[in-house]
Amino acid sequence: MERKNLVDANKQRALLLSGFIANRLDAYGVNSAWAGYNIGEGLEGVLIASDLMCYHRPGYRDAKLYLRYPKITDEVDLQLGEPEHYDKNVIETYSDTITKIKGVEFDDSISHTFSKLKTMQEAFKVGAEVAIKAGFEYSGVSGEVSAKITSEYSRQWGEQTTHTDTVSRAIKLPADFEGKVEYTATRSVDKIRRQVKAVGNMTYEVEVIGGEHYQVAKWSSLSEFLLVATGFGDAQKSLYREFINNRLSDNEVDAINDAGKQSTEFVIEYENVNSQEIDIK
Repeated sequence: MERKNLVDANKQRALLLSGFIANRLDAYGVNSAWAGYNIGEGLEGVLIASDLMCYHRPGYRDAKLYLRYPKITDEVDLQLGEPEHYDKNVIETYSDTITKIKGVEFDDSISHTFSKLKTMQEAFKVGAEVAIKAGFEYSGVSGEVSAKITSEYSRQWGEQTTHTDTVSRAIKLPADFEGKVEYTATRSVDKIRRQVKAVGNMTYEVEVIGGEHYQVAKWSSLSEFLLVATGFGDAQKSLYREFINNRLSDNEVDAINDAGKQSTEFVIEYENVNSQEIDIK
Protein backbone atom coordinates (compact mmCIF):
# COMPACT_ATOMS: atom_id res chain seq x y z
CA MET A 1 0.00 0.00 0.00
CA GLU A 2 1.31 3.44 -0.91
CA ARG A 3 1.87 5.51 2.19
CA LYS A 4 0.21 8.91 2.33
CA ASN A 5 1.59 11.96 4.09
CA LEU A 6 -0.52 14.95 5.01
CA VAL A 7 1.11 17.39 2.61
CA ASP A 8 0.70 15.20 -0.46
CA ALA A 9 -2.74 13.96 0.54
CA ASN A 10 -4.07 17.53 0.79
CA LYS A 11 -2.14 19.21 -2.02
CA GLN A 12 -4.94 19.06 -4.61
CA ARG A 13 -7.33 20.69 -2.17
CA ALA A 14 -4.70 23.33 -1.32
CA LEU A 15 -4.30 24.10 -5.04
CA LEU A 16 -8.04 24.55 -5.48
CA LEU A 17 -8.40 26.72 -2.40
CA SER A 18 -5.46 28.90 -3.44
CA GLY A 19 -6.72 29.24 -7.00
CA PHE A 20 -10.29 30.10 -6.08
CA ILE A 21 -9.25 32.57 -3.37
CA ALA A 22 -6.66 34.27 -5.60
CA ASN A 23 -9.27 34.63 -8.35
CA ARG A 24 -11.69 36.40 -6.00
CA LEU A 25 -8.97 38.64 -4.59
CA ASP A 26 -7.97 39.72 -8.10
CA ALA A 27 -11.57 40.31 -9.13
CA TYR A 28 -12.14 42.49 -6.06
CA GLY A 29 -8.94 44.44 -6.66
CA VAL A 30 -7.08 43.22 -3.57
CA ASN A 31 -3.32 43.64 -3.94
CA SER A 32 -1.47 40.64 -2.51
CA ALA A 33 1.29 38.17 -3.24
CA TRP A 34 -1.42 35.94 -4.77
CA ALA A 35 -2.10 38.42 -7.59
CA GLY A 36 -2.40 36.63 -10.93
CA TYR A 37 -2.01 33.17 -9.41
CA ASN A 38 -3.48 30.19 -11.23
CA ILE A 39 -3.56 26.54 -10.25
CA GLY A 40 -1.19 25.62 -13.07
CA GLU A 41 1.67 27.29 -11.17
CA GLY A 42 1.44 24.59 -8.52
CA LEU A 43 2.31 24.89 -4.85
CA GLU A 44 5.26 23.87 -2.70
CA GLY A 45 4.24 22.26 0.56
CA VAL A 46 5.87 21.31 3.81
CA LEU A 47 4.75 19.86 7.15
CA ILE A 48 5.91 22.48 9.63
CA ALA A 49 4.59 20.62 12.67
CA SER A 50 2.53 17.49 13.23
CA ASP A 51 -0.64 19.59 13.05
CA LEU A 52 0.37 22.30 10.57
CA MET A 53 0.76 22.15 6.77
CA CYS A 54 2.10 25.12 4.82
CA TYR A 55 1.84 25.59 1.05
CA HIS A 56 3.39 28.56 -0.75
CA ARG A 57 3.31 29.91 -4.27
CA PRO A 58 6.52 29.05 -6.13
CA GLY A 59 8.72 32.14 -6.24
CA TYR A 60 6.50 34.01 -3.78
CA ARG A 61 7.44 32.97 -0.26
CA ASP A 62 4.93 35.41 1.25
CA ALA A 63 1.98 33.87 -0.60
CA LYS A 64 1.08 31.11 1.85
CA LEU A 65 -1.82 28.83 2.62
CA TYR A 66 -1.86 27.18 6.05
CA LEU A 67 -3.98 24.13 6.90
CA ARG A 68 -3.88 23.76 10.67
CA TYR A 69 -5.15 21.07 13.08
CA PRO A 70 -6.15 18.46 10.47
CA LYS A 71 -8.75 15.93 11.46
CA ILE A 72 -11.17 13.50 9.88
CA THR A 73 -14.79 14.64 9.69
CA ASP A 74 -17.51 12.58 11.36
CA GLU A 75 -19.01 11.43 8.06
CA VAL A 76 -17.33 8.18 7.00
CA ASP A 77 -18.51 6.17 3.99
CA LEU A 78 -17.99 2.50 4.78
CA GLN A 79 -18.49 -0.18 2.13
CA LEU A 80 -18.40 -3.92 2.86
CA GLY A 81 -17.86 -6.30 -0.04
CA GLU A 82 -19.75 -9.55 -0.46
CA PRO A 83 -18.63 -12.37 1.86
CA GLU A 84 -16.36 -14.99 0.31
CA HIS A 85 -16.62 -18.36 2.08
CA TYR A 86 -13.11 -19.53 1.26
CA ASP A 87 -13.18 -22.54 3.59
CA LYS A 88 -16.60 -24.11 4.18
CA ASN A 89 -17.87 -26.55 6.75
CA VAL A 90 -14.66 -26.96 8.73
CA ILE A 91 -15.46 -29.68 11.29
CA GLU A 92 -14.12 -29.67 14.85
CA THR A 93 -14.82 -32.54 17.25
CA TYR A 94 -14.20 -33.44 20.86
CA SER A 95 -15.04 -36.80 22.44
CA ASP A 96 -15.18 -37.90 26.07
CA THR A 97 -16.93 -40.39 28.36
CA ILE A 98 -19.08 -40.33 31.46
CA THR A 99 -18.59 -43.14 33.97
CA LYS A 100 -21.83 -44.04 35.78
CA ILE A 101 -22.02 -46.18 38.91
CA LYS A 102 -25.09 -48.22 39.75
CA GLY A 103 -27.54 -47.03 42.34
CA VAL A 104 -27.33 -43.30 41.75
CA GLU A 105 -29.43 -41.50 39.16
CA PHE A 106 -27.51 -39.16 36.85
CA ASP A 107 -29.52 -36.06 35.88
CA ASP A 108 -27.21 -33.30 34.68
CA SER A 109 -25.80 -31.68 31.53
CA ILE A 110 -22.61 -32.20 29.64
CA SER A 111 -20.84 -29.42 27.84
CA HIS A 112 -17.76 -28.57 25.85
CA THR A 113 -16.14 -25.23 25.08
CA PHE A 114 -14.53 -24.95 21.67
CA SER A 115 -11.68 -22.58 20.88
CA LYS A 116 -12.72 -18.95 20.53
CA LEU A 117 -13.52 -17.82 17.00
CA LYS A 118 -12.60 -14.49 15.47
CA THR A 119 -15.81 -12.52 14.94
CA MET A 120 -16.43 -10.12 12.09
CA GLN A 121 -16.29 -7.12 14.41
CA GLU A 122 -12.96 -8.21 15.91
CA ALA A 123 -11.49 -8.83 12.45
CA PHE A 124 -12.71 -5.44 11.27
CA LYS A 125 -11.11 -3.56 14.16
CA VAL A 126 -7.74 -5.28 13.74
CA GLY A 127 -7.80 -4.98 9.94
CA ALA A 128 -8.63 -1.29 10.09
CA GLU A 129 -5.82 -0.50 12.52
CA VAL A 130 -3.19 -2.41 10.52
CA ALA A 131 -4.24 -1.06 7.13
CA ILE A 132 -4.44 2.55 8.22
CA LYS A 133 -1.13 2.51 10.08
CA ALA A 134 0.45 1.16 6.90
CA GLY A 135 -1.26 3.71 4.69
CA PHE A 136 -0.88 6.96 6.61
CA GLU A 137 2.46 8.34 7.71
CA TYR A 138 0.88 10.79 10.10
CA SER A 139 0.06 8.76 13.21
CA GLY A 140 -2.35 11.30 14.70
CA VAL A 141 -4.66 11.21 11.71
CA SER A 142 -4.22 7.47 11.16
CA GLY A 143 -5.38 6.69 14.68
CA GLU A 144 -8.35 8.96 14.22
CA VAL A 145 -9.26 7.32 10.91
CA SER A 146 -9.17 3.90 12.55
CA ALA A 147 -11.40 5.02 15.42
CA LYS A 148 -13.89 6.76 13.10
CA ILE A 149 -14.38 3.83 10.72
CA THR A 150 -14.58 1.31 13.56
CA SER A 151 -17.28 3.48 15.13
CA GLU A 152 -19.10 3.69 11.80
CA TYR A 153 -18.96 -0.09 11.46
CA SER A 154 -20.58 -0.49 14.88
CA ARG A 155 -23.24 2.07 14.00
CA GLN A 156 -24.20 0.38 10.73
CA TRP A 157 -23.83 -3.31 11.47
CA GLY A 158 -22.87 -3.99 15.06
CA GLU A 159 -22.08 -7.67 15.55
CA GLN A 160 -23.99 -9.49 12.83
CA THR A 161 -23.30 -13.03 14.03
CA THR A 162 -23.71 -14.01 17.66
CA HIS A 163 -22.72 -17.37 19.07
CA THR A 164 -21.33 -19.04 22.15
CA ASP A 165 -18.25 -21.21 22.03
CA THR A 166 -19.83 -23.58 24.56
CA VAL A 167 -22.32 -26.28 23.58
CA SER A 168 -24.39 -28.16 26.21
CA ARG A 169 -26.85 -31.02 26.34
CA ALA A 170 -28.94 -32.46 29.16
CA ILE A 171 -28.48 -36.16 29.94
CA LYS A 172 -30.43 -38.41 32.33
CA LEU A 173 -29.35 -41.93 33.26
CA PRO A 174 -31.46 -44.20 35.52
CA ALA A 175 -30.18 -45.42 38.87
CA ASP A 176 -29.88 -49.03 37.71
CA PHE A 177 -27.54 -48.14 34.80
CA GLU A 178 -23.86 -48.84 35.23
CA GLY A 179 -21.05 -48.27 32.74
CA LYS A 180 -19.65 -45.65 30.41
CA VAL A 181 -21.45 -43.27 28.08
CA GLU A 182 -19.54 -41.75 25.20
CA TYR A 183 -20.37 -38.37 23.77
CA THR A 184 -18.96 -36.23 20.94
CA ALA A 185 -19.18 -32.46 20.58
CA THR A 186 -19.14 -31.31 16.95
CA ARG A 187 -18.91 -27.84 15.48
CA SER A 188 -19.13 -26.76 11.84
CA VAL A 189 -17.44 -23.47 10.93
CA ASP A 190 -17.15 -21.37 7.76
CA LYS A 191 -14.06 -19.20 7.25
CA ILE A 192 -14.97 -15.95 5.49
CA ARG A 193 -13.17 -12.97 4.01
CA ARG A 194 -14.55 -9.61 2.87
CA GLN A 195 -13.13 -6.54 1.19
CA VAL A 196 -13.62 -3.27 3.06
CA LYS A 197 -13.36 0.26 1.69
CA ALA A 198 -13.55 3.28 3.98
CA VAL A 199 -13.68 6.86 2.71
CA GLY A 200 -13.43 9.88 5.01
CA ASN A 201 -12.86 13.58 4.52
CA MET A 202 -10.55 16.05 6.18
CA THR A 203 -11.09 19.45 7.67
CA TYR A 204 -8.79 22.02 9.25
CA GLU A 205 -8.41 25.64 10.16
CA VAL A 206 -7.60 27.54 6.96
CA GLU A 207 -5.40 30.63 6.87
CA VAL A 208 -4.21 32.66 3.85
CA ILE A 209 -1.18 34.96 3.97
CA GLY A 210 -0.82 37.48 1.14
CA GLY A 211 2.39 39.27 2.06
CA GLU A 212 4.78 39.90 4.91
CA HIS A 213 2.72 40.33 8.08
CA TYR A 214 -0.44 40.40 5.93
CA GLN A 215 -3.11 37.92 6.85
CA VAL A 216 -5.62 37.88 4.02
CA ALA A 217 -8.11 35.52 5.66
CA LYS A 218 -8.66 32.92 8.33
CA TRP A 219 -11.50 30.43 8.86
CA SER A 220 -11.98 28.06 11.79
CA SER A 221 -12.81 25.15 9.50
CA LEU A 222 -13.23 24.18 5.88
CA SER A 223 -17.00 24.23 6.40
CA GLU A 224 -16.84 27.85 7.54
CA PHE A 225 -14.85 28.78 4.44
CA LEU A 226 -17.34 27.01 2.15
CA LEU A 227 -20.27 28.81 3.78
CA VAL A 228 -18.60 32.17 3.16
CA ALA A 229 -17.50 31.23 -0.35
CA THR A 230 -21.02 30.16 -1.35
CA GLY A 231 -22.71 33.23 0.10
CA PHE A 232 -24.27 31.64 3.19
CA GLY A 233 -21.69 32.62 5.79
CA ASP A 234 -21.54 35.39 8.36
CA ALA A 235 -20.95 38.77 6.72
CA GLN A 236 -18.26 39.46 9.31
CA LYS A 237 -16.17 36.47 8.24
CA SER A 238 -13.03 36.73 6.12
CA LEU A 239 -13.47 37.49 2.39
CA TYR A 240 -17.26 37.69 2.63
CA ARG A 241 -17.27 40.75 0.35
CA GLU A 242 -14.93 39.14 -2.14
CA PHE A 243 -17.14 36.05 -2.51
CA ILE A 244 -20.68 37.36 -2.07
CA ASN A 245 -20.99 38.48 -5.70
CA ASN A 246 -18.53 35.93 -7.06
CA ARG A 247 -19.55 32.76 -5.27
CA LEU A 248 -18.13 29.30 -5.72
CA SER A 249 -20.15 27.19 -8.13
CA ASP A 250 -21.53 23.79 -7.22
CA ASN A 251 -18.81 22.20 -9.35
CA GLU A 252 -16.10 24.16 -7.53
CA VAL A 253 -17.49 23.13 -4.13
CA ASP A 254 -17.66 19.48 -5.23
CA ALA A 255 -14.07 19.66 -6.46
CA ILE A 256 -12.88 20.98 -3.08
CA ASN A 257 -14.80 18.31 -1.17
CA ASP A 258 -13.61 15.46 -3.40
CA ALA A 259 -9.99 16.59 -3.22
CA GLY A 260 -9.85 16.06 0.54
CA LYS A 261 -11.19 12.54 0.63
CA GLN A 262 -8.96 9.96 2.29
CA SER A 263 -9.60 6.31 1.53
CA THR A 264 -8.21 2.96 2.54
CA GLU A 265 -9.04 -0.61 1.57
CA PHE A 266 -8.33 -3.81 3.46
CA VAL A 267 -9.45 -7.41 3.78
CA ILE A 268 -10.95 -8.94 6.91
CA GLU A 269 -11.07 -12.66 7.69
CA TYR A 270 -13.40 -14.09 10.31
CA GLU A 271 -15.36 -17.23 11.20
CA ASN A 272 -19.03 -18.09 11.49
CA VAL A 273 -20.56 -21.07 13.26
CA ASN A 274 -22.95 -23.07 11.10
CA SER A 275 -23.90 -25.59 13.77
CA GLN A 276 -22.68 -27.13 17.00
CA GLU A 277 -24.12 -30.03 18.94
CA ILE A 278 -23.40 -32.93 21.27
CA ASP A 279 -24.19 -36.51 20.25
CA ILE A 280 -24.47 -39.23 22.89
CA LYS A 281 -23.69 -42.83 21.97
